Amino acid sequence: MVIHLADSEVQSHVRLRMILAEPGTTIPNHDEHQWSVALNYLLSDVDEALTTIRHIRRLNWKLLNAVPEQAWLNYCVHSVRGKIRLEDWLTTYVAHIPHHIQQLERVHDHWVANGAPDG
Repeated sequence: MVIHLADSEVQSHVRLRMILAEPGTTIPNHDEHQWSVALNYLLSDVDEALTTIRHIRRLNWKLLNAVPEQAWLNYCVHSVRGKIRLEDWLTTYVAHIPHHIQQLERVHDHWVANGAPDG
Protein backbone atom coordinates (compact mmCIF):
# COMPACT_ATOMS: atom_id res chain seq x y z
CA MET A 1 0.00 0.00 0.00
CA VAL A 2 2.80 2.44 0.87
CA ILE A 3 4.47 1.84 -2.48
CA HIS A 4 1.16 2.54 -4.23
CA LEU A 5 0.88 5.79 -2.27
CA ALA A 6 4.39 6.84 -3.29
CA ASP A 7 3.66 6.15 -6.96
CA SER A 8 0.38 8.05 -6.63
CA GLU A 9 2.26 11.01 -5.15
CA VAL A 10 4.55 11.08 -8.17
CA GLN A 11 1.55 10.87 -10.50
CA SER A 12 -0.18 13.67 -8.59
CA HIS A 13 2.98 15.77 -8.71
CA VAL A 14 3.00 15.55 -12.50
CA ARG A 15 -0.76 16.05 -12.84
CA LEU A 16 -0.68 19.19 -10.73
CA ARG A 17 2.03 20.63 -12.93
CA MET A 18 0.18 19.67 -16.10
CA ILE A 19 -2.99 21.35 -14.85
CA LEU A 20 -1.00 24.50 -14.10
CA ALA A 21 1.38 24.55 -17.07
CA GLU A 22 -0.59 22.76 -19.80
CA PRO A 23 -4.30 23.29 -19.10
CA GLY A 24 -6.62 21.22 -21.26
CA THR A 25 -4.05 18.45 -21.75
CA THR A 26 -5.21 14.83 -21.53
CA ILE A 27 -3.68 12.90 -18.65
CA PRO A 28 -3.63 9.10 -18.78
CA ASN A 29 -5.12 6.71 -16.28
CA HIS A 30 -2.88 3.97 -14.93
CA ASP A 31 -3.66 0.41 -13.92
CA GLU A 32 -2.72 0.27 -10.22
CA HIS A 33 -2.69 -3.53 -10.10
CA GLN A 34 -0.53 -3.77 -13.21
CA TRP A 35 1.93 -1.29 -11.69
CA SER A 36 2.12 -3.29 -8.46
CA VAL A 37 2.92 -6.48 -10.37
CA ALA A 38 5.18 -5.07 -13.09
CA LEU A 39 7.12 -2.87 -10.65
CA ASN A 40 7.33 -5.64 -8.04
CA TYR A 41 5.94 -3.63 -5.13
CA LEU A 42 6.62 -6.52 -2.74
CA LEU A 43 10.36 -5.95 -3.09
CA SER A 44 10.21 -2.15 -2.89
CA ASP A 45 11.68 -0.20 0.00
CA VAL A 46 8.95 1.18 2.28
CA ASP A 47 11.24 3.76 3.90
CA GLU A 48 12.18 5.14 0.49
CA ALA A 49 8.49 5.27 -0.43
CA LEU A 50 7.68 7.21 2.74
CA THR A 51 10.51 9.64 2.00
CA THR A 52 9.12 10.12 -1.51
CA ILE A 53 5.64 10.84 -0.13
CA ARG A 54 6.96 13.43 2.36
CA HIS A 55 9.13 15.13 -0.25
CA ILE A 56 6.47 15.30 -2.96
CA ARG A 57 3.82 16.53 -0.50
CA ARG A 58 6.16 19.32 0.59
CA LEU A 59 6.89 20.33 -3.02
CA ASN A 60 3.21 20.32 -3.96
CA TRP A 61 2.29 22.33 -0.85
CA LYS A 62 4.88 24.98 -1.73
CA LEU A 63 3.63 25.17 -5.31
CA LEU A 64 -0.02 25.38 -4.31
CA ASN A 65 0.73 28.25 -1.94
CA ALA A 66 2.16 30.22 -4.88
CA VAL A 67 -0.60 29.49 -7.41
CA PRO A 68 -2.16 32.67 -8.80
CA GLU A 69 -5.92 33.01 -8.38
CA GLN A 70 -6.67 32.64 -12.11
CA ALA A 71 -4.87 29.25 -12.19
CA TRP A 72 -7.65 27.75 -10.07
CA LEU A 73 -9.75 27.77 -13.26
CA ASN A 74 -7.26 25.45 -15.01
CA TYR A 75 -8.09 21.84 -15.73
CA CYS A 76 -6.87 18.74 -17.54
CA VAL A 77 -8.85 15.93 -19.08
CA HIS A 78 -8.38 12.58 -17.37
CA SER A 79 -8.62 9.70 -19.84
CA VAL A 80 -11.23 7.96 -17.65
CA ARG A 81 -12.72 10.59 -15.32
CA GLY A 82 -13.00 13.45 -17.79
CA LYS A 83 -12.42 17.11 -16.92
CA ILE A 84 -10.50 17.64 -13.67
CA ARG A 85 -10.22 21.19 -12.39
CA LEU A 86 -7.37 22.15 -10.09
CA GLU A 87 -9.81 22.14 -7.15
CA ASP A 88 -11.02 18.63 -8.09
CA TRP A 89 -7.43 17.43 -8.22
CA LEU A 90 -6.73 18.93 -4.79
CA THR A 91 -9.82 17.35 -3.23
CA THR A 92 -8.82 13.91 -4.49
CA TYR A 93 -5.16 14.45 -3.56
CA VAL A 94 -5.92 15.48 0.02
CA ALA A 95 -8.27 12.51 0.58
CA HIS A 96 -6.12 9.79 -0.98
CA ILE A 97 -3.84 8.85 1.94
CA PRO A 98 -6.60 9.05 4.60
CA HIS A 99 -8.79 6.86 2.35
CA HIS A 100 -6.15 4.12 2.32
CA ILE A 101 -5.49 4.45 6.06
CA GLN A 102 -9.22 3.86 6.68
CA GLN A 103 -9.11 0.93 4.28
CA LEU A 104 -6.21 -0.62 6.21
CA GLU A 105 -8.00 -0.06 9.52
CA ARG A 106 -11.11 -1.87 8.20
CA VAL A 107 -9.02 -4.79 6.97
CA HIS A 108 -7.19 -4.97 10.31
CA ASP A 109 -10.44 -4.84 12.31
CA HIS A 110 -11.92 -7.59 10.14
CA TRP A 111 -8.78 -9.67 10.57
CA VAL A 112 -8.84 -9.28 14.37
CA ALA A 113 -12.59 -9.97 14.57
CA ASN A 114 -12.14 -13.20 12.61
CA GLY A 115 -9.49 -14.79 14.77
CA ALA A 116 -6.15 -13.28 13.88
CA PRO A 117 -3.34 -15.58 14.97
CA ASP A 118 -1.40 -14.57 18.07
CA GLY A 119 1.91 -13.03 17.38
